Amino acid sequence: MAENKNDRFKKTILWVENYQNQTDSVSDDKIGRALNAFSYMFNDRGGEGDDGTELFWIMVGLESLYAKGNKDIVTQVNSKSQFFLGQRKEFKKSFQDLYDYRSRLVHGELNFSHKFLLVDNTDKIFNHWMKLYDNQNLAVAVLVASFQKLILSNRTSLDFEMKYKITNLKNAKI
Repeated sequence: MAENKNDRFKKTILWVENYQNQTDSVSDDKIGRALNAFSYMFNDRGGEGDDGTELFWIMVGLESLYAKGNKDIVTQVNSKSQFFLGQRKEFKKSFQDLYDYRSRLVHGELNFSHKFLLVDNTDKIFNHWMKLYDNQNLAVAVLVASFQKLILSNRTSLDFEMKYKITNLKNAKI
């Protein structure tokens, strides 16, 4: 029997209640960190997310779920999120571009607007904001999809174990 909307809603509420202590205080695990990072998307500024802050926090959320340590973060998030959510077909290059954009923004290589910009009607400003929003929206979509899958599968942890298999070639001439 298929779940109805009310069942999914109840399941979501029960799942989120597992993290109530973490969202009311300091997180204790990677899912709690991701939820707390996601909370920075909701602000009292009227939805002004044009300074890169939201992108920063969403990336923190993604890295909380999918990365361990500080080596090969892009590879970890890319491969583990695809393993968990399914292979990306349409947005494969966009995801790599997202990390390139975030890296260039965080490390000061990307041009951006002044915080107190008064005139925002130029094509240059418009294109800057569209690039930011496109990247931010992709990151949000991956994080929200991750939360959805965690909830629907009733998971309260997300751990990955990478295994490598080395096969010897028989009778190979090297």
